[in-house]
Amino acid sequence: MNSGANLQLGGYVLVPKSEIWEGVDRNPWNKTAFEALRKRADAAGKVIIAQFETEFQTTLDKATFMKSAREFLKDYPVDGFGLNFPVWPNEYQVRRDFFAAARELKLRTSLSVLSSDLPKLEQSGLGKDIDEVVVTPWPSSEKESIKSFNTDSFAEDVIKGAVKAGVDLNKLIFRVPLLAKADYGSADMSYANAIYDLGADPRGNGSFLYSGGFGYYFFSQPRASEKVALAKKYGLLGIGLQGGKNYVNDLYPWDTDSLFHAIA
Repeated sequence: MNSGANLQLGGYVLVPKSEIWEGVDRNPWNKTAFEALRKRADAAGKVIIAQFETEFQTTLDKATFMKSAREFLKDYPVDGFGLNFPVWPNEYQVRRDFFAAARELKLRTSLSVLSSDLPKLEQSGLGKDIDEVVVTPWPSSEKESIKSFNTDSFAEDVIKGAVKAGVDLNKLIFRVPLLAKADYGSADMSYANAIYDLGADPRGNGSFLYSGGFGYYFFSQPRASEKVALAKKYGLLGIGLQGGKNYVNDLYPWDTDSLFHAIA
Protein backbone atom coordinates (compact mmCIF):
# COMPACT_ATOMS: atom_id res chain seq x y z
CA MET A 1 0.00 0.00 0.00
CA ASN A 2 1.24 3.46 -0.88
CA SER A 3 -0.66 5.90 1.31
CA GLY A 4 1.11 9.07 0.25
CA ALA A 5 1.52 8.68 -3.50
CA ASN A 6 -1.46 10.72 -4.58
CA LEU A 7 -2.20 14.41 -4.12
CA GLN A 8 -5.63 15.41 -5.43
CA LEU A 9 -6.01 19.12 -6.11
CA GLY A 10 -9.42 20.67 -6.76
CA GLY A 11 -10.55 24.12 -7.82
CA TYR A 12 -11.21 23.68 -11.55
CA VAL A 13 -14.35 22.67 -13.43
CA LEU A 14 -14.99 20.77 -16.65
CA VAL A 15 -17.79 22.92 -18.09
CA PRO A 16 -20.37 21.85 -20.73
CA LYS A 17 -18.33 23.67 -23.39
CA SER A 18 -15.75 20.86 -22.86
CA GLU A 19 -13.25 23.34 -21.45
CA ILE A 20 -11.40 23.49 -18.14
CA TRP A 21 -12.36 26.60 -16.21
CA GLU A 22 -11.59 28.00 -12.81
CA GLY A 23 -14.38 27.28 -10.37
CA VAL A 24 -16.93 29.94 -9.50
CA ASP A 25 -15.51 32.47 -7.00
CA ARG A 26 -12.12 30.75 -7.05
CA ASN A 27 -8.77 32.07 -8.13
CA PRO A 28 -6.48 30.06 -10.43
CA TRP A 29 -3.79 27.98 -8.83
CA ASN A 30 -0.72 29.98 -7.94
CA LYS A 31 1.88 28.98 -10.53
CA THR A 32 4.86 29.62 -8.27
CA ALA A 33 3.30 27.57 -5.48
CA PHE A 34 2.46 24.77 -7.92
CA GLU A 35 6.04 24.70 -9.23
CA ALA A 36 7.30 24.32 -5.66
CA LEU A 37 4.77 21.55 -5.00
CA ARG A 38 5.74 19.83 -8.25
CA LYS A 39 9.41 19.78 -7.20
CA ARG A 40 8.57 18.40 -3.77
CA ALA A 41 6.26 15.77 -5.27
CA ASP A 42 8.89 14.67 -7.79
CA ALA A 43 11.57 14.44 -5.12
CA ALA A 44 9.31 12.26 -2.97
CA GLY A 45 7.93 10.16 -5.84
CA LYS A 46 4.41 11.56 -5.43
CA VAL A 47 1.65 11.82 -8.02
CA ILE A 48 -0.46 14.95 -8.51
CA ILE A 49 -4.01 14.55 -9.80
CA ALA A 50 -6.15 17.48 -10.96
CA GLN A 51 -9.63 16.61 -9.71
CA PHE A 52 -12.24 18.47 -11.76
CA GLU A 53 -15.75 19.28 -10.71
CA THR A 54 -18.40 19.00 -13.42
CA GLU A 55 -21.66 20.52 -14.49
CA PHE A 56 -24.35 18.43 -16.14
CA GLN A 57 -23.29 17.44 -19.64
CA THR A 58 -23.93 14.48 -21.92
CA THR A 59 -21.29 15.04 -24.61
CA LEU A 60 -17.61 15.94 -24.70
CA ASP A 61 -16.14 17.71 -27.70
CA LYS A 62 -12.77 16.02 -27.94
CA ALA A 63 -10.95 18.67 -29.98
CA THR A 64 -12.07 21.46 -27.65
CA PHE A 65 -11.21 19.48 -24.55
CA MET A 66 -7.77 18.44 -25.81
CA LYS A 67 -6.91 22.06 -26.61
CA SER A 68 -8.07 23.22 -23.18
CA ALA A 69 -6.28 20.34 -21.42
CA ARG A 70 -2.97 21.05 -23.16
CA GLU A 71 -3.20 24.71 -22.16
CA PHE A 72 -3.90 23.67 -18.57
CA LEU A 73 -0.95 21.26 -18.57
CA LYS A 74 1.44 23.97 -19.80
CA ASP A 75 0.73 25.93 -16.64
CA TYR A 76 0.20 23.00 -14.30
CA PRO A 77 1.99 19.78 -15.36
CA VAL A 78 -0.01 17.33 -13.27
CA ASP A 79 0.30 13.55 -13.55
CA GLY A 80 -3.38 12.80 -13.99
CA PHE A 81 -6.96 13.97 -14.36
CA GLY A 82 -9.87 12.91 -12.17
CA LEU A 83 -13.65 13.20 -12.14
CA ASN A 84 -16.43 12.22 -9.77
CA PHE A 85 -18.85 9.45 -10.66
CA PRO A 86 -21.90 11.09 -12.31
CA VAL A 87 -25.42 11.33 -10.96
CA TRP A 88 -27.17 10.41 -14.20
CA PRO A 89 -26.53 7.47 -16.57
CA ASN A 90 -26.59 9.76 -19.61
CA GLU A 91 -23.38 11.31 -18.27
CA TYR A 92 -21.45 8.02 -18.37
CA GLN A 93 -20.26 8.53 -21.93
CA VAL A 94 -18.69 11.87 -21.03
CA ARG A 95 -16.57 10.03 -18.45
CA ARG A 96 -15.52 7.41 -20.98
CA ASP A 97 -14.53 10.09 -23.49
CA PHE A 98 -12.80 12.19 -20.83
CA PHE A 99 -10.66 9.31 -19.59
CA ALA A 100 -9.86 8.17 -23.14
CA ALA A 101 -8.62 11.69 -23.90
CA ALA A 102 -6.60 11.75 -20.68
CA ARG A 103 -4.90 8.51 -21.68
CA GLU A 104 -4.01 10.04 -25.06
CA LEU A 105 -2.32 12.81 -23.09
CA LYS A 106 -0.34 10.12 -21.20
CA LEU A 107 -2.06 11.00 -17.94
CA ARG A 108 -3.25 8.84 -15.08
CA THR A 109 -7.00 8.54 -14.68
CA SER A 110 -8.87 8.79 -11.39
CA LEU A 111 -12.56 8.26 -10.62
CA SER A 112 -14.08 9.18 -7.25
CA VAL A 113 -17.28 7.47 -6.11
CA LEU A 114 -19.40 7.21 -2.98
CA SER A 115 -19.96 3.69 -1.68
CA SER A 116 -23.70 4.20 -2.12
CA ASP A 117 -23.10 4.51 -5.87
CA LEU A 118 -21.09 1.28 -6.26
CA PRO A 119 -24.07 -0.64 -7.77
CA LYS A 120 -24.32 2.09 -10.41
CA LEU A 121 -20.57 1.89 -10.97
CA GLU A 122 -20.94 -1.83 -11.63
CA GLN A 123 -23.74 -1.20 -14.14
CA SER A 124 -21.75 1.50 -15.92
CA GLY A 125 -18.51 -0.47 -16.22
CA LEU A 126 -16.59 2.75 -15.62
CA GLY A 127 -14.39 1.30 -12.90
CA LYS A 128 -12.68 -1.33 -15.03
CA ASP A 129 -10.17 0.70 -17.04
CA ILE A 130 -9.28 3.46 -14.57
CA ASP A 131 -5.84 3.78 -13.00
CA GLU A 132 -7.30 4.51 -9.60
CA VAL A 133 -10.79 4.47 -8.11
CA VAL A 134 -11.30 6.49 -4.93
CA VAL A 135 -14.21 5.15 -2.86
CA THR A 136 -15.67 7.05 0.08
CA PRO A 137 -17.84 5.11 2.57
CA TRP A 138 -21.23 6.79 2.72
CA PRO A 139 -24.25 5.76 4.79
CA SER A 140 -27.82 5.52 3.62
CA SER A 141 -30.62 7.20 5.56
CA GLU A 142 -31.20 4.01 7.56
CA LYS A 143 -30.16 4.19 11.22
CA GLU A 144 -28.14 0.99 11.11
CA SER A 145 -26.16 2.26 8.12
CA ILE A 146 -25.46 5.57 9.85
CA LYS A 147 -24.33 3.86 13.06
CA SER A 148 -21.98 1.48 11.24
CA PHE A 149 -20.50 3.45 8.32
CA ASN A 150 -17.30 4.14 10.28
CA THR A 151 -16.68 0.48 11.16
CA ASP A 152 -14.29 -2.05 9.64
CA SER A 153 -17.24 -4.28 8.75
CA PHE A 154 -18.80 -1.50 6.67
CA ALA A 155 -15.41 -0.79 5.07
CA GLU A 156 -14.97 -4.43 4.10
CA ASP A 157 -18.39 -4.40 2.45
CA VAL A 158 -17.33 -1.28 0.55
CA ILE A 159 -14.16 -3.00 -0.65
CA LYS A 160 -16.14 -6.06 -1.75
CA GLY A 161 -18.63 -3.82 -3.54
CA ALA A 162 -15.83 -2.08 -5.40
CA VAL A 163 -14.34 -5.39 -6.51
CA LYS A 164 -17.80 -6.52 -7.66
CA ALA A 165 -17.96 -3.31 -9.70
CA GLY A 166 -14.78 -4.32 -11.54
CA VAL A 167 -12.17 -2.41 -9.55
CA ASP A 168 -8.84 -4.15 -8.94
CA LEU A 169 -7.74 -4.01 -5.30
CA ASN A 170 -4.37 -2.55 -6.28
CA LYS A 171 -6.19 0.35 -7.96
CA LEU A 172 -8.54 1.09 -5.07
CA ILE A 173 -8.10 4.00 -2.66
CA PHE A 174 -10.29 4.02 0.45
CA ARG A 175 -11.06 7.63 1.34
CA VAL A 176 -12.01 8.56 4.90
CA PRO A 177 -14.94 11.02 4.88
CA LEU A 178 -15.25 14.15 6.99
CA LEU A 179 -18.97 13.51 7.47
CA ALA A 180 -20.64 13.55 10.89
CA LYS A 181 -24.09 12.03 10.31
CA ALA A 182 -27.06 12.25 12.67
CA ASP A 183 -29.30 9.21 13.15
CA TYR A 184 -32.37 11.28 14.01
CA GLY A 185 -32.97 13.52 10.98
CA SER A 186 -30.83 16.50 11.97
CA ALA A 187 -28.51 18.24 9.51
CA ASP A 188 -25.16 16.71 8.62
CA MET A 189 -22.01 18.10 10.19
CA SER A 190 -18.31 17.75 9.51
CA TYR A 191 -15.59 16.24 11.66
CA ALA A 192 -14.52 19.73 12.76
CA ASN A 193 -18.09 20.51 13.88
CA ALA A 194 -18.28 17.26 15.83
CA ILE A 195 -15.07 18.04 17.72
CA TYR A 196 -15.44 21.80 18.22
CA ASP A 197 -19.22 22.29 18.42
CA LEU A 198 -20.45 19.03 19.91
CA GLY A 199 -17.39 18.36 22.03
CA ALA A 200 -17.00 14.84 20.66
CA ASP A 201 -13.86 12.89 21.54
CA PRO A 202 -11.44 12.74 18.58
CA ARG A 203 -9.93 9.60 20.11
CA GLY A 204 -13.26 7.97 20.90
CA ASN A 205 -15.35 5.41 19.03
CA GLY A 206 -16.74 7.84 16.46
CA SER A 207 -20.04 8.68 18.09
CA PHE A 208 -21.56 11.51 20.09
CA LEU A 209 -24.79 10.53 21.84
CA TYR A 210 -27.34 12.65 23.63
CA SER A 211 -29.14 11.46 26.75
CA GLY A 212 -31.98 10.07 24.63
CA GLY A 213 -29.61 7.67 22.89
CA PHE A 214 -29.63 9.45 19.54
CA GLY A 215 -26.73 11.43 18.15
CA TYR A 216 -24.00 11.75 15.53
CA TYR A 217 -21.63 9.21 14.01
CA PHE A 218 -18.33 10.03 12.34
CA PHE A 219 -14.78 8.80 11.71
CA SER A 220 -12.80 9.47 14.88
CA GLN A 221 -9.01 9.09 14.85
CA PRO A 222 -9.13 5.40 15.88
CA ARG A 223 -11.84 4.65 13.31
CA ALA A 224 -9.71 6.30 10.63
CA SER A 225 -6.40 4.69 11.59
CA GLU A 226 -8.06 1.26 11.66
CA LYS A 227 -8.72 1.68 7.96
CA VAL A 228 -5.00 2.08 7.27
CA ALA A 229 -4.45 -1.44 8.61
CA LEU A 230 -7.45 -2.67 6.64
CA ALA A 231 -6.11 -1.15 3.42
CA LYS A 232 -2.79 -2.93 3.98
CA LYS A 233 -4.60 -6.21 4.68
CA TYR A 234 -6.45 -6.07 1.36
CA GLY A 235 -3.52 -4.73 -0.66
CA LEU A 236 -5.25 -1.51 -1.68
CA LEU A 237 -3.47 1.20 -3.62
CA GLY A 238 -3.82 3.49 -0.63
CA ILE A 239 -5.94 5.37 1.83
CA GLY A 240 -7.01 8.98 1.55
CA LEU A 241 -8.87 11.75 3.33
CA GLN A 242 -11.76 13.76 1.95
CA GLY A 243 -10.72 17.31 1.16
CA GLY A 244 -12.25 20.19 3.06
CA LYS A 245 -14.75 22.39 1.25
CA ASN A 246 -17.18 25.09 2.38
CA TYR A 247 -18.49 23.89 5.75
CA VAL A 248 -17.02 20.39 5.55
CA ASN A 249 -13.62 20.37 7.20
CA ASP A 250 -11.01 18.48 9.18
CA LEU A 251 -9.03 20.28 11.86
CA TYR A 252 -5.75 21.88 10.82
CA PRO A 253 -3.30 19.21 9.56
CA TRP A 254 -0.78 19.98 12.31
CA ASP A 255 -3.44 19.61 15.02
CA THR A 256 -2.83 16.31 16.78
CA ASP A 257 -6.62 15.83 16.99
CA SER A 258 -7.04 15.99 13.19
CA LEU A 259 -7.88 13.03 10.98
CA PHE A 260 -4.95 14.00 8.79
CA HIS A 261 -2.65 13.51 11.76
CA ALA A 262 -4.24 10.12 12.47
CA ILE A 263 -3.69 8.60 9.03
CA ALA A 264 -0.65 10.46 7.67
